[in-house]
Amino acid sequence: MPGHRSGTYVNSSVAGEECRAFILPPLPPDPPLSLTAEDYDLMRSIQSALSLTLPTIISGPTNLASLGIVQELTGKQRNRLFSYVEYLKILEKGTTPLR
Repeated sequence: MPGHRSGTYVNSSVAGEECRAFILPPLPPDPPLSLTAEDYDLMRSIQSALSLTLPTIISGPTNLASLGIVQELTGKQRNRLFSYVEYLKILEKGTTPLR
């Protein structure tokens, strides 16, 4: 999302030169993810299909949330659910909610 930053700027002086660095939040995610055997089976399938490492797959949703791309919906520390809100807004255009 434009203008959204996850991290902080730090000003420092080295050898008389001023510098500014953007520091990202630490990884792995905090709180740690709690995964079931079924979750690991699914991740192994993803790993095989996309040639990605398990740490990359596991950290993906949390990293996307920290960047403001997806939103965590449950507020829980475990069994979290993420939503790609901007995509859902596009799909909802011109529709009427069921009540």
